[in-house]
Amino acid sequence: MEMKLEVVALPVSDVDRAKAFYSERVGFTLDHDVRPNDSMRVVQMTPPGSACSVVIGEGLPLGEPGSVKGVQLVVEDLDAASEELSARGVPISDVQQLGPEGARGSRFAFFADPDGNTWAVQELTREPRPERCTRALLGGRLGPRWWGACCDRHLCGRPWRTSTHRAIRRCSTRSGRRIGPR
Repeated sequence: MEMKLEVVALPVSDVDRAKAFYSERVGFTLDHDVRPNDSMRVVQMTPPGSACSVVIGEGLPLGEPGSVKGVQLVVEDLDAASEELSARGVPISDVQQLGPEGARGSRFAFFADPDGNTWAVQELTREPRPERCTRALLGGRLGPRWWGACCDRHLCGRPWRTSTHRAIRRCSTRSGRRIGPR
């Protein structure tokens, strides 16, 4: 069964103030601002690049303003994101290292909306693809067409053994996962 998080509801005391904060300062895209009836207003906004939106409004059972804590945004460059948010008037904390230096996903900054709903901004960079070893670059029995990864941790590019009865390959130095030609 597949489940996707699509909307996070944020309780706020002043919808117009929160709408301005998220759309003008934080940079969320305003998806819609509708009044289905006289007692209800629904404002939906989406962070750039996200599949999940936030909803604020009137007449919705969202809880006490400021009661949502720790909603998390993920960026590739936290320093740039923090600088941009600060320049837009978002009161954001200094960047904090919450894990081992250099560990993926260990750098954070935090901010709160006018009602006290809190957000974490996490830096999560893509892992660079390791370079292949010198042996792979100089050649092997099967040649460059068959160089590549035999498992998630082994990108040495060493020649793979060929199975005569199947078109699958295994690394000659390790019993990694089955993979075919590149």
